[in-house]
This record gives sequence, structure tokens and C-alpha cells, in this order.
Amino acid sequence: MNNMIELARKFGTPLYLLFEEEILKSCEKFKNSIEKNFGKNAMILYASKALSCVGLLKIIKNQNLGLDVSSGGELFTAIKAGFPMDRVTFHGNNKSEDELKMAMEYSVSRIVVDNNEEFENLLNLSKKYGRKINILFRINPEVDANTHKSVNTGKVDSKFGITFDQARKNIRKILEQNLVIFKGFHSHIGSQIFDCKDFQKEAETMVRFCSDIKNEFGFESEELNLGGGFGVKYTDENPEIEIEDFISSICLVLKKECGRNKMNMPFIYFEPGRSIVAKAGVTLYTVGCVKKTKNKTYVIVDGSMNDNPRFVLYGAKYKIENISEKNKSSNFKEVVLSGRCCESGDIISDGCFLKNPKRGDIIAVYCTGAYNFSMSSNYNKIPKPPIVLVTKNGEAKVIVRRQSYEDLISCEID
Repeated sequence: MNNMIELARKFGTPLYLLFEEEILKSCEKFKNSIEKNFGKNAMILYASKALSCVGLLKIIKNQNLGLDVSSGGELFTAIKAGFPMDRVTFHGNNKSEDELKMAMEYSVSRIVVDNNEEFENLLNLSKKYGRKINILFRINPEVDANTHKSVNTGKVDSKFGITFDQARKNIRKILEQNLVIFKGFHSHIGSQIFDCKDFQKEAETMVRFCSDIKNEFGFESEELNLGGGFGVKYTDENPEIEIEDFISSICLVLKKECGRNKMNMPFIYFEPGRSIVAKAGVTLYTVGCVKKTKNKTYVIVDGSMNDNPRFVLYGAKYKIENISEKNKSSNFKEVVLSGRCCESGDIISDGCFLKNPKRGDIIAVYCTGAYNFSMSSNYNKIPKPPIVLVTKNGEAKVIVRRQSYEDLISCEID
């Protein structure tokens, strides 16, 4: 705690801290679970949308994980990090032609095709440039996971993925034209999922579909990507899930269904993002003022929804602490932790308990490694905070520098 206060003084606030040791622990949990249950027949792809910067991707690369990118920008970051392209999968539900060409140019391992228009575009590009690429079809498995509606991606009306019938038509076209290399299927049912039965249902649904495709076309899927979405404990309201238990239970379903349908186990991919980096992150703020109204007490900090938009988007909750207050008394106040933006909705927490908050105190918001920096903005022309990596050896180094005012207008033309 004292160390975080020192880091706040040294680097200023708002400040994103990222603890390497926590990232490594999460990577090891996933790798060990995969090895135990699948041997060499599975791979973890880090979902870089959770947090993507060169410094972090170098850590992920050195852990021998694969990578999931969902835009040209994320792919470019992976390239700059020296990430092996044979371990990169390209997602996205509306990839531009330039992004697809970029993926082909750098020979990414797999492109996950999300819709029929993209499939046709990919066929044309493959024909035009004479490049056969490996593809997976993203299927909408119609599994309505128990999670927030904004991060539920597998239900019937999701914007992601194609239907089972559309996939059949596209496979028929692949076999006729022979322009791309079809490897198998991808599905993803959402994020912050705590009930393993949702993943089990997804696995069962997808294996049965793979079996149907085998029976209909004589094609046995080599690969099956089951996405990510493992829940993370942000507060005591969330359970702590054991990754090993989840992976093991999913593996049992896969083996059972593959045996029942007389098919070989495909190579399996999982795509955790949040569950690798969320707990590794802490955001530090400095209290500017404490304002009392008739019914509420606002603790207003120098950060905002710019650096943490998740409450505004999802009503997200966090463990929050006044780390400057050393007094052991139970003098806690229920407050609204508010940001500095000119926006009534600029709230980080609408009901947290802080110990004796006052101007100058350092407030720590825990479990902010995922999606906070990724979703950050420059609303009100506020520069984005830096990311400081605390290495496993205790060294603190900047891996994303704080934006300057000059950065804010660097793309503007007068």
C-alpha cells in the first residue's frame, strides 16, 4: 500500500498500475490447466481487446501464449511487439478490406469469419492475390449465458457470428471453389460468466454441429475455438472461479460428445482476456474535493469515466480503498466516487465506503487491468493516464507514457 502511494507521487495520478507477477500467475493457471486436460491438443489465445500495448504483449509472447486480435490496430501492436504471426488469430465482426489484406500480408495464423459479406470479400481477396488463408467460421451457438446484456454474445439475436444453416452454405462454397483453407469453427458466448454450465452447453452444441458437418460433407473439423469469458471477482458479490475446474469440466463434455458422435477431438482454443489481466491492474487517483449535498457525499478525483468507463457502460462495481488513511478506526463513509468530467454521469462508483476521505488522499480502485485503458477516451480533452508496469522483481517502469496536451492535437490540422 505504501509502495502504491510512492508510485502515485513519483508518476502522478491518475495512474494505471499493472503488476507483472499477477499476470504470470494467471498465465500459469491457464497453461497448467490446458496441459493437464488436453496435453498438446489445445492453446490459450490472449484476447488482446482486454488490454493491448507493446509492453504487455511481450510478456504474453514470452509465456508462449497465442493472441487474439480484433482490429488492424491490435494486429499492428502485435507486430510491433514481435509476436509470432503463427500464434495470432484475427477476429472482428466488420473487418475492413484493408484489415483483411493486412492480415494476409503478415500471414496471421487464422482469420475468424464473422458474417457472409466478410466471407465473400475474403474469397475475392484470396482469388485476387493468390493467397490461401486458414479460416474458422464464427457460429452463433444460440446459448444465452447468464451475464450482462452488453457482454452476452452468443444469444440468438447477437450481432456476432453466422447461423448453423449459413455455415453449411458457406462450407459448400468452400468445397466448390477451393480458395481458402477451412479449419473449423469458433464460438463465444459472452464475458463475466460464472456458471460453468453455460460453457458446457456451448461445448456440447458446437461438437454436435461439428458432427453434423462431418456427416453431411465428410469434413471433420480440425479446430474448435470456444472463446473466453471466464468470470473475474471484482467484489465480494462475485464468486471466485477456479480455472482448473472450469477447463476440466469443459474437457469432459468435449470428450464425451466427441466419443458419442464418433469423431476425433479437434484442436481446442480458449480466449481469456479479462481473466488474465483484470486482477493485475490497479488505478490510482488523487482526491480533489469532497462535496456534500442534501442526500449524498461526492468524493471527486482527478480521474473520470475517461479512464474508467465501465460503470457508465455496465454499472460495474469495484473494490475501492483510501490508501492514504492509515487510521485503523472504522470511520467509513458511503460516498459517490465521481470524476472530473463535465458530465453528471461521470461516476466511478455510486456507493462505495471510504475511510475518512479528504483532499489529497490517494484512492485505489482494484481489478482495473481489463478494458479500462482499452476503452479510455479523451473526452473534455483530458489526456490519458500512463501505464506503469511493476515487474516481478519490483521495478516500476512506464510502458505507456502519459499523454501530453500536444498529443491531444497531434492529428488536428488547422
